Amino acid sequence: MRIILKASKSAIVLLSALLSLTVFSAEKKECNFSLKNGHCVKISFDDVISRKKDARFHLSLFNKKSKNITNELKEFNLKLWMVMKNGHGHGSDEVVMKKNKGSIQFTNVWFLMLGQWHMKLTYKFDGKDFKASIPVCIMKNKDESRLGNCQ
Repeated sequence: MRIILKASKSAIVLLSALLSLTVFSAEKKECNFSLKNGHCVKISFDDVISRKKDARFHLSLFNKKSKNITNELKEFNLKLWMVMKNGHGHGSDEVVMKKNKGSIQFTNVWFLMLGQWHMKLTYKFDGKDFKASIPVCIMKNKDESRLGNCQ
């Protein structure tokens, strides 16, 4: 009787560990970019990323423990920025932000030219200021445009 009980406890502990690992992994898979400060960003565009229309998207921010901290941010700003091959940089129209439960919706997102863009983030969380830059590659073929660096 004792052996069965120990085996059952071991099985429960193992199953619990596997389930928590699965939940943690599932949350991490939603993360598009890990930031240097340990936070991670999930970005989901409403449609393909294009320079010819508003590239609307939702953004969520997670802490090191995969907890969504978007609603806890005291300040948050996002600016589109492009550095051209000649070294000169420029922005785009000011994006419009609307906080939702667990995410921020962005509209008026215009990538005006082809090439490498960056979403420059600044935010305040837990009394600390943070900065990050997320690369966005805009290609002529809109199906090739994506989050990440241009090759």
